[in-house]
Amino acid sequence: MYSGEGIADGKKQHSRLVSAAAIFISITFYSSSIDRTLVASNNLRNTSSSTYDNLQQPHYCEHFQEDNQTDSKCYKLLFPAVASKPAWYFLGDSQMNFLIKNMEYPYEIHSTRLPDKVDQQISWGRCDLLNYYFLERSVNWTPPATNDGGSQVQGPTKYGLGKHYCSDASGTYNRQFATSSMNFMEYISVEYASDVEHQSSITNTSQESAVHYMKWQLDNLLMPKDDAVCVVNTGIHDQRLCPGLQNEDTCRDVYVTNVKSYLHLLNSTCGYILWISITSVRGDGRQPQLNSRSIDWNERINETLASEYLSNSYFIDVWNASLHGIRNSNIHFEPPYYQLLGKLFTSLM
Repeated sequence: MYSGEGIADGKKQHSRLVSAAAIFISITFYSSSIDRTLVASNNLRNTSSSTYDNLQQPHYCEHFQEDNQTDSKCYKLLFPAVASKPAWYFLGDSQMNFLIKNMEYPYEIHSTRLPDKVDQQISWGRCDLLNYYFLERSVNWTPPATNDGGSQVQGPTKYGLGKHYCSDASGTYNRQFATSSMNFMEYISVEYASDVEHQSSITNTSQESAVHYMKWQLDNLLMPKDDAVCVVNTGIHDQRLCPGLQNEDTCRDVYVTNVKSYLHLLNSTCGYILWISITSVRGDGRQPQLNSRSIDWNERINETLASEYLSNSYFIDVWNASLHGIRNSNIHFEPPYYQLLGKLFTSLM
C-alpha cells in the first residue's frame, strides 16, 4: 500500500475504402491541417489488398466521436467483459497522457498518487519513474539492442539516449486516482513497444519495469489478474527507429516483434488488453511518422491480437476518428477528441 497516498472489423481498411472526395467534403473546415494526412492515406489505393478481410474478428470495434458512448459498438462489445472492473491501467505515450488529462472521472476520488516538486525536481518525472515503481536503478545502464546490421531496434532515440534512466518525452508523469473502495485508474508512461529507458536492478526494459510494478500492486491489493484492464497503445514513438533501419519491411518487423514481446508481458498481469490503434498524423515535415506505415502497423497488431490473444484482447480502431479530430500539432489533438474517447472507458468503469 502507499501510506496515505492511495493505492497506488469488422471493416476493410478505412483509407482504402473511403473516397477522397467524401473525406475532403467532411473536413473542409480544417482541411489545411488534414490534407497531408489524406494524401498519405489515399496513396495506399495502389498497394496490394490486405488481409484485413480476414480480421473481422469479434473483438474489433471502430470508435466514433459520439457523446453517447453507451450506444456505441465499442461499448456494447466491451461491456460484457470489462464493465465495473476495479483496476484500470492506461499505458502509453503523450497521446495516452492527454487522454487521462481530459477524462471525467466516473467516481469520487478518495486518494491519489501525483507528481510533486521536491527541491525543484518533479517526483516520478521523466528521470524518476523507477522511484514510482519502487525499483532501484541498474548498476550500469545497458544501451538499446541493435540488429545484425548495427541498427537500433529499441528506444530511446532522443533525450533518454543521452540522459540515462530518463524518458524521451517530457511531461508524461505516472499518476493514479483511487476510490475509497479501492477501485483505481492509473496512467503508466510507456513510450515504445520496447525500450531501455527505465531499466532497473531486476528488470531490463521499461516495459518489464511497468509490468513488474503492476503485478506487485495487484498482489498487494489481493486483486486477481481478471480484475485488471489494460488500455494500451504504442507506435508513434516507435517510428523514430525507422530512419535508421534498412527499409519499411525491416522497421515493421521490428515493431511487430517488439509489440509481441510487450503483449506477452502484459498478458501475465492484465486480465484484459484493450489496444488503441495508432492515430493518423498531420504530416509535418521532418517528422518520422507516416500514415501509410501506421495503417500497415495497425493491421499487423489487430492480426496479432486476433490470432494470439483472442480470449482477452480487443482492438479499438480510432483511425477515422483521428482523421476528423481537430489538431493542435502533428500528433496531438484538441481536448474534445480525448474527452469523447475517454467517455468510452469511464462509462465502463
